[in-house]
Amino acid sequence: MSEGNWQSPLEGFRVVEIGTGIASGYAGKLFVDAGAEVIKVEPVGGDPLRWWSASGKEFAVAAPLFSHLAAGKTSIIGSATDANIEDLLCDADIVIESGEVNPATLRRRNPRLVVISLTPFGRTGPYADRAATEFIVQAECGSIAGRGVVETPPVQWGGRTSEWAAGVYGAAAGLAVAIGVRNGADGAELDVSWIESAQISSNLFSDPLFSFLKGVYGIDPPLPARSVETPSIYPTADGWIGFNTNGPQHAEAFLRLIERPELIDEGYVLASNRTANRLEFDDWVRAYTTKHTTAEILARAGELRCPTVRVNDGESILQDEQLVAREFFASSADGSFMAPRPHYLIDNERPPKPKAVPVLGSGTVTLRGGIDLPPVTKSMPLEGLKVFDVTCWWAGPSNTQLLAALGAEVIHVESVKHPDPMRYAAAVMFIDRDQWWEMSSFYVSINTNKLGITIDLNEPDGIALAERLVQWADIVVENYTPRVMPKFGLGPDRIRELNDTAVMVRQPAFGLTGPWLDRVGFAQNMEQMSGLAYLTGYPDQEPLVPRGPGDPLGGAHGAFATLTGLVAAQQKAKGCLVEVALVESAINIAAEPIVEFTGTGVMMQRDGNRSAHCAPQGLYDSDEDEQWVAISIADNEQWNALCQVVNDDRLLQDKFATHAGRREHHDEIDVLLSAWTKSKSRDEAISVLTAAGVPAGKVQDPRLSHENEHLQGRKFFEESPNPVIGSLPVPMMPWRMNGIDKWMRRPAPLMGEHNQYVFSDMLGISGAELERLKSMQIIGDKPAT
Repeated sequence: MSEGNWQSPLEGFRVVEIGTGIASGYAGKLFVDAGAEVIKVEPVGGDPLRWWSASGKEFAVAAPLFSHLAAGKTSIIGSATDANIEDLLCDADIVIESGEVNPATLRRRNPRLVVISLTPFGRTGPYADRAATEFIVQAECGSIAGRGVVETPPVQWGGRTSEWAAGVYGAAAGLAVAIGVRNGADGAELDVSWIESAQISSNLFSDPLFSFLKGVYGIDPPLPARSVETPSIYPTADGWIGFNTNGPQHAEAFLRLIERPELIDEGYVLASNRTANRLEFDDWVRAYTTKHTTAEILARAGELRCPTVRVNDGESILQDEQLVAREFFASSADGSFMAPRPHYLIDNERPPKPKAVPVLGSGTVTLRGGIDLPPVTKSMPLEGLKVFDVTCWWAGPSNTQLLAALGAEVIHVESVKHPDPMRYAAAVMFIDRDQWWEMSSFYVSINTNKLGITIDLNEPDGIALAERLVQWADIVVENYTPRVMPKFGLGPDRIRELNDTAVMVRQPAFGLTGPWLDRVGFAQNMEQMSGLAYLTGYPDQEPLVPRGPGDPLGGAHGAFATLTGLVAAQQKAKGCLVEVALVESAINIAAEPIVEFTGTGVMMQRDGNRSAHCAPQGLYDSDEDEQWVAISIADNEQWNALCQVVNDDRLLQDKFATHAGRREHHDEIDVLLSAWTKSKSRDEAISVLTAAGVPAGKVQDPRLSHENEHLQGRKFFEESPNPVIGSLPVPMMPWRMNGIDKWMRRPAPLMGEHNQYVFSDMLGISGAELERLKSMQIIGDKPAT
């Protein structure tokens, strides 16, 4: 995995990043890594993130987190109102901003410009002008309410993941539009919100599930909304271990791992039984894990193919054997800290190691004067792009879903003998109903705008069909363990023989090399191994998985890498192999504890609903059961506004006047704020706080997210018609785009719904041959019996 032959696919693309903070910084970093020129326009004094460190230490040039995100960029000082800066913005291919510019004004000067806006609530909608922090966005999107044990208040995910999520979603969509511009599409204004990015990434599609339960059974979701996975994370003799049991085979392997095989016959393969007896079950698991080291458990789990990983922190992750073998971490250019490298490889080459962080205002820039572009002939950025989608579960399908939303023609394949497991994992509770396999809230949410076919890839006739679709495709995407596609006879070499211009994208859990290449892993394992789980939960309790981001954000990272590979292939008129390890995507959005530990020696810890960058921050009782008020104060101005609203002289003490003082005396502040919120209804408290400019919000029930007035105003949920389960509200893309009112052109396909169209109309296969294939269950429209 050298970098000697890296070709910088996005060389020639100019990106101007005028936004501040993590979301803009990470979006810009993704473009730098892929070879684009990125010019960072900073205000006088610099992007506030330049000086931020969870340790509180001061830095002469830049703190580690900013240095990680800004490495290789050019820094200039200015503002959007400066004439020379406006000229620079209009000269770019892509502008990344966080509320500093008027996108429509820029695009009047340059209609082919791509503007990516990254803001907490988006530029439109009822809450667009509200003061907000990461914590408030989490509360309003439904993330917090669904996480944690019922014995304690619900809890945030650690690591400011909403901001990282918005950055990667914005970068993926922005790159798609920029590619489209160079192929005959118009420019666009992409209005990306943290809240929608977090909603997709954390709520496990519980809203469409409960909408279906309400419609079919008349069931209202019970309180409280929060729960935890069982099993998940447990102490070992020397650390923490993380498990995942998505399917019955994983649950059986787990019960054998903890040396309790008798529990298989007692029904503990079923998640419902484990949940109903959670406390007792967890005691059984701890009785095993605490007697063994993490390494011992990992070795045995590997033998049993039980998805299991070490739960890492910012230090232990640097010694992880799989990541060390893949040379995944690199020193900053000045050697002051370590950080994860980019999340993908193209033809076995990873993007180069980081360049130096720019000194504030040290850069000089010359205008290009525009570039030659073809006339606008396409209505969607990826119109005409053909994708053969051999993915399953969540991460792979969410990659291709983004491509489909932006105009690609995507054909998703599964088998009647081995349907997409996400159908079963999310619909097994309906197994007594007709066509129960069509009732997965996950499947209907992450496969929109695709054509659906079935092919048995274990049979020669099935392989023959697949090979014809490989010849048709521009991109082939799969996310099995590395041994599966070669077993089918569809490994990278065969793909290249069939179609030497195709981009093959592989998204295994742990990568295509290293001692863990054939290990099984799912989103929860990625969150455990990456360090995201270590930062989530209460300090005196076991870490919690964030519940979701490992998969959808792995998909968004996969989409960015896929499009980068597409540009590389088009430049060389030759196909390429793109490798996107799911765990490496997760670690890229968990970079902060790594750079903090290696750069400052400070280990970031989970802290319940508190954070290093906001104080006070937490959930406060109202006068209604489970109706929490979320409050998060990022600066002194917001603190002063809060004090005026609460009108309690005790809050005016000098010890509360600074962020450090508020962090130190957080408990005292919490008592005073709780007394105030308990005297009011939730909505009354939030109304007066937000009117005063205080970041506050409700803790949205994730099962009822489509009722959130802001998400309604953003038209984030769209009705998905389905002949089996009826119409359900499903979340769509986390961005609005000019000229697009709805993202769903086609609901998720039924099993084999488009066999006739794809095999007969597209490939010209006769009706008699299709009947033969169906009789052999090589194709079909329902699971094989």
